[in-house]
Amino acid sequence: IKLVHEGETTAPRKIKRLVLNRNSFFWFLEKTRRITTRKIHVEGLTVTQNGEDIGSETETRTRIVVSKRITMAGNARVLLFIELGPELNHLSIDGIQRQCRSPEIDIPRINILLTEKKITVRENFYVLQFFKKNITAAEMCFFAKSGGKTLENIKITLAVGEMESICFGGKGLSVLSSITNEKID
Repeated sequence: IKLVHEGETTAPRKIKRLVLNRNSFFWFLEKTRRITTRKIHVEGLTVTQNGEDIGSETETRTRIVVSKRITMAGNARVLLFIELGPELNHLSIDGIQRQCRSPEIDIPRINILLTEKKITVRENFYVLQFFKKNITAAEMCFFAKSGGKTLENIKITLAVGEMESICFGGKGLSVLSSITNEKID
């Protein structure tokens, strides 16, 4: 990270892929406090962060800007330190971040994969309420163990002509009643 962001001429300015697993996300942010650059640009980010940690001990303004792909499993509060590029515009990250800032709100773990053309939601459907109105992804997959109650007021609108495949697994079929292809303005 230092080589990339502190002017080393042989290193690229954007990291191809950053993988933070086994609860190392907040530790990583702690280590990046020494870097003067406030944004770390990555094309792909994979994060596995369990537990209820809110990163409160992590007093950093560092943000990880993800441009092409994010895979995340676990603590949703990780998203407080992430910005999504325009290719990942399916998700309204601001809504999740607002809820994550409130310690009294119990936020379930999330398990998502986002790319420009693919969305995969696993475990539960809590994150679906934060998807934008008109989704242009070509492939969507829903796999859940539970989640019927969280879908009551959610409408997912798929852009006409963009969808190539949609798959359901486990209780993922419960999402079907929330999907429409009529454009919402």
